[in-house]
Amino acid sequence: MVLTFTTCDDLRHTFINNRRLEGHDYFRIMAATGHKTMSVFKRYNTVSREELKALVGVKMDTMDTNMDTYPKPATKKGQAFGA
Repeated sequence: MVLTFTTCDDLRHTFINNRRLEGHDYFRIMAATGHKTMSVFKRYNTVSREELKALVGVKMDTMDTNMDTYPKPATKKGQAFGA
């Protein structure tokens, strides 16, 4: 027999995620749960990797998330940026 313990936080996570997946907007969910700020609400709102994959339509493991993709400045006089 496996015993699982459920806390109030677990129930809150479940309620918030279920309402969001049903299509309710954040403001109504926040009103129902009593959250007054978005930062506290975000602690309980969990977006799964599958949801992110469906949203962006690409394989998340291969997505480039580095912010170093700006073109390098030209080093020779008169050369265009990124050339």
